[in-house]
Amino acid sequence: MILNIKSTFGCFFYVEEPLSLSGMQFLKSNQFIWNNQEGNYLLGERTALYFQNYKVLEKAAKLKFEGVLWFENCTVLVESDNRWICIKKDEETDLLEIESADDSISKNKKFELVSSASDLEWLFINDKGEVVCSFENTVSHPVHQLNDAIRRFGKQGLSLQEISEKLSDLEVFEGEAGGMKSYTYRGVVLEYEFHRFQLSQDEMNGEIIYFKLRNIQRPFEKFSADFYKVVLNSAAVDIAVFDLEQRYMLINEFAVKNKEVRNWLIGRTDFDYCEFKGTDDSMAKVRKEFFEQSKRERRMVEMEEKIIDADGKARYSLKRFKPIIVQDEIKYMMGFGMDVTPVIDAQEQLQKSLLEKEALLGEIHHRVKNNLTVVYSLLELQAIQEKNVDIAFAYRESQSRIKAMALVHEMLYKSNSFEAIELFSYLKNLAEHLQHLLSVDKTVELKFMGTPVELTISKAVTCGLFANEILTNSYKYAIPFVENPEIRIRLEEVNDCVEMEICDNGPGLNADFEEGKNESLGFKLMRTFTSQLKGDLEIKSENGLRYLLKFKK
Repeated sequence: MILNIKSTFGCFFYVEEPLSLSGMQFLKSNQFIWNNQEGNYLLGERTALYFQNYKVLEKAAKLKFEGVLWFENCTVLVESDNRWICIKKDEETDLLEIESADDSISKNKKFELVSSASDLEWLFINDKGEVVCSFENTVSHPVHQLNDAIRRFGKQGLSLQEISEKLSDLEVFEGEAGGMKSYTYRGVVLEYEFHRFQLSQDEMNGEIIYFKLRNIQRPFEKFSADFYKVVLNSAAVDIAVFDLEQRYMLINEFAVKNKEVRNWLIGRTDFDYCEFKGTDDSMAKVRKEFFEQSKRERRMVEMEEKIIDADGKARYSLKRFKPIIVQDEIKYMMGFGMDVTPVIDAQEQLQKSLLEKEALLGEIHHRVKNNLTVVYSLLELQAIQEKNVDIAFAYRESQSRIKAMALVHEMLYKSNSFEAIELFSYLKNLAEHLQHLLSVDKTVELKFMGTPVELTISKAVTCGLFANEILTNSYKYAIPFVENPEIRIRLEEVNDCVEMEICDNGPGLNADFEEGKNESLGFKLMRTFTSQLKGDLEIKSENGLRYLLKFKK
């Protein structure tokens, strides 16, 4: 139906009956055309509503759209309140059409930048830095990022001239010649044609950018089935695709090099292959078990196979099964295989070398311990033959120090690790040995408290020598003077700090003892060992003698 609307400008008329044009069908609802005979515009039904609601349209129509910027037979009219309307014209017939608008009257779909490849779209910046555009924003799309950038410039208070300079920096150049820009979006290369114009028409002052998607390149779509076949067959791993019954659907050349066998396997299982070759199917059963596990748990599982090749050599293969899930349903199963024989061989060689080195290291510790034992035994003979008690005890002290070092090598030789010593067990063994070595015809009660603490060999030896000096002093200066002698050893790890406490119930230090003065060799060695451990030593003489050593583990 064509409506004639009578306006204040005198160029539109409204009548009830439909009108037709010579040689034309009736106007569509969103179309209008100038009628020279009547001297007015003939309007479609929806177009009449637009003329009533958009003053800028009515003003432009009064002037027959003179002074309006047309680009590719399209023009955009923007109201002062940023409502807009887009008009398209037919050069041959002078027919005008409301292509789109921002109000509810428009039934046109909003622009989608990839699917609407042939649409001419636009973006208008007014002299206040406000932006109006013909499309809705899509996060991360390059053109929408351009839109966001321009809006951000406006919010920053930039003038239209400053925004124009920014657009040139973004390679959106001015003029009808425009320019081309390519963007990558979601794996697709989009090539846009931009045209930027300055506007100064009636209430529309600013710049308008027209753009059109000229080309879409989907580089990955050109890869044909032959391409994927070449890639799969070039891969240096076994690749197979199975149906849910573990029948082969695809096998690459690396997995099965014989073409006839490869073709024969399609549609068959590993059990069929074992039957065909007349071999044991135990390997097929194991594969089936892992296949079903992967399918059941909907995740990738792996297994290791050992195969004896034609030359009688063992070959190792790492197999993986993975479900291919489409819309929460397992469609296929994929199998991957990789020859890991060089890796396994290297691991075995490394393990062999490690065992050899461990055996050698163990032998070294054993020999060091034996050599120290020889020295220990020589001192024992000297002590037995010595009639002077003080000199004999000096021999015993030297024996105890040697034993403290030998005990470390003995424990390392017997252990599975050559990197650390369990200090609690070490101190217990050392204390019990010294009780046997230095006991003065009295039963000494040894009390052990604490938890196991592992230390490096060097720190363990230092701790052992430190404990040896304290225990030797206790047996020499404390045990002989109490009726029920007692030695307490506590070992704990507190906040990455080791606390070693050794106490006796002897008479303690002499009243004239001054720390740092007239100290014995034992005290000097204790302070040396404390310094080596970068620790702190606390000595208290109350109800016996108490030594507390603290150091970082």
